Amino acid sequence: MWSGSPQQQGNNPNDSYTLTQSSDQNTSPASPNQLDEEYINCETSGNCTGTQTASNDKQTYTNTCSDSDCNLSLVVSSNPDVPPDICSGDCGTGQEAPPPPAPDYCSQFPSAPGCGPVITSVTFSGFADDPGVTVTGRGFGASPPPGLPNDVTSCGAYTNNGSDYGTAFNFIDTYGPGPNDSWQAGYGTPPDGSCIGLAVSSWSDTSVVFTFGSTPCGGTGGSGCAYDTFDRWYVANGDSFTLALEGTSFTGTVSGLTEIE
Repeated sequence: MWSGSPQQQGNNPNDSYTLTQSSDQNTSPASPNQLDEEYINCETSGNCTGTQTASNDKQTYTNTCSDSDCNLSLVVSSNPDVPPDICSGDCGTGQEAPPPPAPDYCSQFPSAPGCGPVITSVTFSGFADDPGVTVTGRGFGASPPPGLPNDVTSCGAYTNNGSDYGTAFNFIDTYGPGPNDSWQAGYGTPPDGSCIGLAVSSWSDTSVVFTFGSTPCGGTGGSGCAYDTFDRWYVANGDSFTLALEGTSFTGTVSGLTEIE
C-alpha cells in the first residue's frame, strides 16, 4: 500500500499531516510466501507523522517518522528467515518512496470478476498433417465452452471432424498475402460454420491442448475430418495465426512443426 501528501504543503510551520498504515495478513495453513509492502511519503512546512505496522502469521514490525519530510518504507515477509526491509528518512535515495506495483490478483484468482483469460503462449508440435497445439496461460476455466459436433458441414460430411464453438474458441491460419489465403477452424455453428472443427485433447484453467479434428484426416486410413483435404487447409511453419479463446485472442507465427520429407 502507498500513501502520500501534497509536496510542500504551504509555508505554515503549524501545518501538520498524519498518515497511518496497518496491514494484517494471515493464511491457514500458514504460508511462507506472503509479502506486505507499505510506503509513505510526506513533505510539509510543518510536521509529518507517519506510522506503519505490518503483521502476518510469523512476525510483526512497526516503522515511524515525525519530521517535515517523512519518507518511510516497510517490507515484511511471512518467512521468518527473511529479515524485514525497514527504511526511514530519505531511504538513502532522496527520492519519494515509489508506489508498489498493483497486486496481480488474477494470477492467484484467475476466475475472479475482471480476470478474463490471458494467453501467454501458443506452441505447435508434430507434423503439418497431424499437428498438436498447446495453449498456455490462465483463466481458461475447467472445461471447454459449449461446442457442437462438426461432422456435417457445407464442405461435406465427416466422421471425426471435431466441433465448432461459435465465437468462443476458434483458429485462423493465414498462409499468404491474398484475401483468400487463409482458413478457419472451430468458428460458427454447424452446418454453416467452419468446415474444419477443433478437437480438444485436454482443458484446464492454465492449459489447453487441441487438434484439428482427429488428424491425420486425408489419405489412406484417414479418420474422416476436413483438415488437409482441400487446397491449403493445413498449418505450416511460417504461417500467421490468430487463436480466439473465451473473449481474448493471441496472434503469432507457426513454428516447431516437423517438416514432411
